[in-house]
Parts: sequence; structure tokens; C-alpha cells
Amino acid sequence: MINPRLLIKVFALILLLTGVFVLKSFLARSSLTVFFESMSFQPKTISTPVSSSVAAVSSRDVNQQSDEQFNLWLAQLQTSTAAVDQIAKAIYEKEIEPNLVALKVLLETDPQNSLVHYLLIQACLNQTDAIQCSKNSMLSLRTFESDNGVVRDLEFLSAYKKGDLSQALSALNEANHSPYTNDFTHAKFSALAQSMEKFGLKRDLQMVANIEGILEVGLANHLNSVASICKENQTQPEWKDACYARGQSLAERGRDGYSKMMGMSFMKSFGEVSDPAYLKLHNQFKEDLRAANQNSVLWETMAAKGWAPSDLQWKEFLTLYETQGDSAAKQYLENVMRKN
Repeated sequence: MINPRLLIKVFALILLLTGVFVLKSFLARSSLTVFFESMSFQPKTISTPVSSSVAAVSSRDVNQQSDEQFNLWLAQLQTSTAAVDQIAKAIYEKEIEPNLVALKVLLETDPQNSLVHYLLIQACLNQTDAIQCSKNSMLSLRTFESDNGVVRDLEFLSAYKKGDLSQALSALNEANHSPYTNDFTHAKFSALAQSMEKFGLKRDLQMVANIEGILEVGLANHLNSVASICKENQTQPEWKDACYARGQSLAERGRDGYSKMMGMSFMKSFGEVSDPAYLKLHNQFKEDLRAANQNSVLWETMAAKGWAPSDLQWKEFLTLYETQGDSAAKQYLENVMRKN
């Protein structure tokens, strides 16, 4: 399932990369309407108490209770020393230095945690001076996630920040041939859910909505940086070709909806819109968007009823999220909801 609010962010990036214009606000209603009109159908407006997401709760009392519980979770997160809460805090907050310290401590007791290595590298690359980023974490990720294109993307960003353009281009080409790209969205989702449950938040569709909202803010992460670098170097044929190829690999083999949509924006920006490969993915994109628009009513209705998946259903949801991506996981929940 594709998150409609996420689409406008990707659309804005497409416009930025192609030099048409920059949206004053990704969330401007007029721009969103124009985009959906160009796709030949109209979106339904859905609002949630915390953020835009796959679900909306229409009951004001439930919304208020959810807001209070969510804010309480955030407050408790600040003082908790539990590993899962430290990870959740690193995902939610953008303060680099405290996160770097906490993540390094976590790796001392759990050195094979790929998500922590990933978060550490991301925090490091977001520093003004990223030259000293952890080589150990990069090597660990390459070992633990050898087939994951996101590792090559991080290597690409690290090499480019160090001024090694040859190594950066080599890493980008390696990313293009990776069997899949998994931005650890499933692991982030699972960590946030565990932390929220620990502090008493109900594991229901509102929790899914809250987590989606948190992830939505951070999903742009490294791919926006890759896009900016590609834009800077697109006059060089080898860079333009590599950036287009990265887009195609993301669109075809990305395991989360955002990666797929970013891939399409790369293809449009660094290739031709008449390209059969792009047109095929574009048509599938429109079909997915129609399905998301139709299924939003189901999520809203079941969320308002307070429906929650069973332990077994939740486990299956998380398993699918990891192995097949967010779309397959949400489709599974939709099929379960239709039977209730």
C-alpha cells in the first residue's frame, strides 16, 4: 500500500530534480490536488492525530486518548535506558551527538545489530564533518547485509563526502546490481512498536498510524542525499547513467514504498519518460495508488472500531514487512480486516 502523503514528497523531489519548480510546501493542498488530477483520479482526505498514515481514527475520544498516550511515550523515552527505547529515540529524534553516543554504547553489547550499525552510520553522515564515520560499522553492515543496496548507498555517500569520486561512482554501480534495497524500515517499525507497547500503547491500527508518521519523516534519509549528488553530476554521462540505473533498481527491487517511488523519480529525472521500463513502472504506480485510495476507507473504519490484530496476526504482519516489504504486510492486514 502506498501512503498518499508520501507521494507528494516524492513528487516535489521530482520537480526539484528536473528543475521545473520547487513547491513552497510539500503539503500544499493545491499542489496535491494537481498531482492526483494528473493521475486521473481524486484522493480522499484522511487526517490522523499524530501524522498522515495508512489509517485514520474518526472518534474524537479515541484520538485524544491516543495523543495523550503517544505524548506520554515520548516523555518516558527521554529517560529510559532500555536498548529498544534507545533505538526508538535514535529513530525518532534528530539530535546527532547524543544518538551517536547511545548507539556506540549499544553496539558494545550487541555488535551484530544491523539496525544500530545503520542508524550510527546515518547519524555520522549527517554531521558536518563526516570524514571520521565508523569504518567498523560500514564493514559490519557489508558483512551482515551483503545483498542490500542500502549498504552500497551509504558507502557511496561516505566516499563522496571524502572527495573520492571514483570510489563513490563504483559504490553507486554496485548498489545498482544489488538483489534488493531494504532501508531497515521493518526493523525501525518493529523497534518503535516494541517501545510503545512497553509503555502501554495499544497495539492497534492507531499504533500503526503513529509509527508510519514517524517513519514518514525519516524515510527520505540517504536517498535524498543520493539524489542531490546525482543532480550535481548529471552532466557527466557515466553519472547520469548510474543514477538512472539506481532509480530502476530501487523501483523494481526496493522493499518499501518510498524506495520504489524515489526510484521512479530518479528514472524520470535522469532518463526519458518514454522509456518502456519507466512507463511500465509508472502504470503500476497508478494502480497501487488507486488501491491505496480505495483501501483507506477500510483502515479508517476498522481503526474507528478499535480493531487490533491478534498476536499471531501481528507476528505475520512483521514477518511480511521484513521479507516482502510494507505493501505486502499492509495487504495482509487488509485481508484480515475484511474477514472481521
